[in-house]
Amino acid sequence: MKRILLAIYLIFSVTACAASPRESETFNIQRHVSEFPVQEEISILRSDQDVLSEKKLKSIFSDRVVLPKKGHLAIIKVPSSEDPFSRFYGNDYWLSESYHHREQEHKDLISRGLLNSNRIIAVTFVPSLLTAGDASISVMREASTRLQADLLLVYKVKSALYKKSTINNGDMVKAFSICEALLLDIRTGLIPYTTSVTRESSALKQSADQGFHDAERRAEESAVLSALGVVADEVTEFLRSVPQ
Repeated sequence: MKRILLAIYLIFSVTACAASPRESETFNIQRHVSEFPVQEEISILRSDQDVLSEKKLKSIFSDRVVLPKKGHLAIIKVPSSEDPFSRFYGNDYWLSESYHHREQEHKDLISRGLLNSNRIIAVTFVPSLLTAGDASISVMREASTRLQADLLLVYKVKSALYKKSTINNGDMVKAFSICEALLLDIRTGLIPYTTSVTRESSALKQSADQGFHDAERRAEESAVLSALGVVADEVTEFLRSVPQ
């Protein structure tokens, strides 16, 4: 009988010892988490999906965006359904050499213009891999943060031919292009500058053209380049005008 009681006593003792470390471990983890300092948010806007409270709205209106004296600018082009890629280069436009030359010319034009600002020390075009086709402000902002950019320029270009134009006489075509752009401060999520530029251009059918299609492409391309150039100049001028 004594042996049975001794065995029961030993079983309960082992069980109690085994439970003690688990209770102690749980307690230590909770204490560690509770002592972790809470970081204050720098961003005014956590997400473009948030419904802003009255307190947050007042904070936005009262806060002042301080742009960096020397900053890294990220750039994202938002695709537009009005882009005439398929019309000019076919459905497989991304396989066209002319298309890639065109896109590179646009990037070079914007980069050169923005680097003229004494506040921009580097320009980076955000790879599409970082956004996966999501054009929401929160996703683009996070992608730019991963590149350690201070500012983000988002722009969208659309262009088309005028259906009826006084300049269209059978050998000449007139086109227009609209470029919308916004400048985002990465740290706060605020947008200190926006612009929308419309430019027109015309082109005359040349003897070397294979069809009227070539004249249309030249007219639209000229309008697009003009609009992009104005946007780059306007953003550069804005950065120059902001006190350092």
